Amino acid sequence: MDPVVPVPTSEPQARFPIAEALRQASSRSRVWMVITLAQALLAAAAALPWLAHFHEILDHRREPGSTLSFLDETLRLDSAGLRAGVETSVAQAGGVFALLAMLFGAFCAGGWVQVLSDRTESHSVRRFLHGGGRYFLRFARLLVLTILALALLGWLVYGMPFKLVVLDWVLGADGGNPENFVSERSARYAGWLQDGLFLAGFAGILTWGDFVRTRLAILDSRSVVVAISTSLWDILRRPLNSLMPMVWIGLWECLGLAGFTFLSRWAERRVAQGGGVLFLALLFGLGLLCIAWRTVARGARYAAAIEITREALGERLGYAKQSRASRSSIGGPGGPRYPIDDQDEYSVSI
Repeated sequence: MDPVVPVPTSEPQARFPIAEALRQASSRSRVWMVITLAQALLAAAAALPWLAHFHEILDHRREPGSTLSFLDETLRLDSAGLRAGVETSVAQAGGVFALLAMLFGAFCAGGWVQVLSDRTESHSVRRFLHGGGRYFLRFARLLVLTILALALLGWLVYGMPFKLVVLDWVLGADGGNPENFVSERSARYAGWLQDGLFLAGFAGILTWGDFVRTRLAILDSRSVVVAISTSLWDILRRPLNSLMPMVWIGLWECLGLAGFTFLSRWAERRVAQGGGVLFLALLFGLGLLCIAWRTVARGARYAAAIEITREALGERLGYAKQSRASRSSIGGPGGPRYPIDDQDEYSVSI
């Protein structure tokens, strides 16, 4: 008699699900297109004062596009007074647009987590909007804590602790002043160390936040503080398995941004040489592609965080799914259960 081979209950998970995470994010084309267009509209709204400014100082009766290559340093110097007023008004409205961008990011995070955790590609935009509204308040509270953590990081790296501990005690700069170094090279290396520590801490806090969001969504939990502590414990317990996929996805994102930067610089040189409106449109298109590239990378990080969090939860995940299913479905004990929420194609009328 042939032995009974157990059937796996879930798909095999790769240890570093980088390619699968990128595939899952890029396949939701409607989702990242909606996010890209929304971010472009937000950026366009922030650029309206500059558009009015240039329309005022460039008003002429020449052929459209004929003066495009003459917008150089001379124009900037001649219009310095008007530009200062525009910069002041944009700076005042910049805080509002920055707040809107962060809140929109919290909404998009909920949408990404909802879409990627369902393991289905149908009705992706509807599920994205549903997830954004469902997790918005929880992710907004996490956003506030993230801002506070970044402020603390900035004080630790660029404030008194770094000057006292690193510059004064370790490197021997009297009073923590870089001007007291023996050579300028030492001061430059200290500045690089400072910037590198802030970059590593900044990326670590944002990655930590990704795992907190996925844990909140998978366990359907409302306690942000508990999710922060348990996510940190999982990262410290398995640092390579948790952080290496994020590092590789970040490198993939930076590689694409470097390519877009190279193409943008080339298009800018062609515009300066009198290339015309065609290369100006190319710059606009490259900007949209850059936003889309970053949006897909963001979705890939959430996809990888979901798989890593599920693997870390282990047996607790099955209990969480069962508990969440019992709250959102009806049915007799031991029998089939019927979903009553908006995430499924079926519904039950009572």
